[in-house]
Amino acid sequence: MSMLLEVKDLRVSFKTYMGVVRALRGVSFSVDRRQSIAIVGESGCGKSVLAQSLMKLIVTPPGVIESGQVLLEGDDLLCKSNKEIERIRGKEIGMIFQDPMTSLNPTMRIGKQIMEGLRKHLRMSRDKAFARAVEMLELVGISNPTRRALQYPHELSGGMRQRVIIAIALALEPKVLIADEPTTALDVTIQAQILELMKKIQKRMDTSIIFITHDLGVVANLCDQVMVMYAGKIVEKGSVRQIYHHPAHPYTRGLLKSCPRLDMDTKERLLPIEGSPPNLLHIPSGCAFCPRCSEAMRICANREPKTFQVSLSHKVDCWKHANQETI
Repeated sequence: MSMLLEVKDLRVSFKTYMGVVRALRGVSFSVDRRQSIAIVGESGCGKSVLAQSLMKLIVTPPGVIESGQVLLEGDDLLCKSNKEIERIRGKEIGMIFQDPMTSLNPTMRIGKQIMEGLRKHLRMSRDKAFARAVEMLELVGISNPTRRALQYPHELSGGMRQRVIIAIALALEPKVLIADEPTTALDVTIQAQILELMKKIQKRMDTSIIFITHDLGVVANLCDQVMVMYAGKIVEKGSVRQIYHHPAHPYTRGLLKSCPRLDMDTKERLLPIEGSPPNLLHIPSGCAFCPRCSEAMRICANREPKTFQVSLSHKVDCWKHANQETI
């Protein structure tokens, strides 16, 4: 597989009246062609800010992309003008937003919302664009797609609206699809259908997927790699098997212990992570997870951990692995 998307030392801050919120603090990762990666972590860790930064959707002010690169096939998206980036959004990188009801325009018919990108980027005629919109609705599993294309968002169920969002994101067959918590507001049955749909579409279109979620349980069968975020940084990165069966960071272990499993004893209790995530206005000088960590050492409170290589494809930012090779 050849490299498709590469993010290097991405730093994003928000200037507020209370001070500077350091939302992303040096995020680096890469996505290969036809690869699926998951970015997991608690609310407020920077997942959605990362997704918006990749498409240069950060509102300025108050947001500022301080440094870093987002390389799509070697081309830095952060250096693009607004007009240039508009040609890339949707066509090269698609995005499934978190809440389908607020993402869809309530005053426009479903078909017209899918047609917008087709007419703008591909210069399709109205008839061809409508036919493509119907085709996309059928692809994402919506019954009677011609009739649905003429309906408004409020006439559809939550699961169907989410499928419409996926249809809009995939209409131009983007190389990278960013899914920002696409199953959060759905019940478990619809969640499973949406995840299965995304797997099928990825195989059909050869799309790379960046799946953003706070729920480790939904990514096990969808993704190849998992990145765990905490306080604006990626603290652990590895394959699904490595993260689930051999977690190296105390925070990752905490997330797994707080996630319900089918093989759990009915009397076994979930163990929440004690404390709260740090205030990104005042990040601790050492490891950001130190105040909540039961395994913290003296060095953790004073020095920010380096990245250590646990194995060839498994990396972690934790002083407990200081005897491993430093990256």
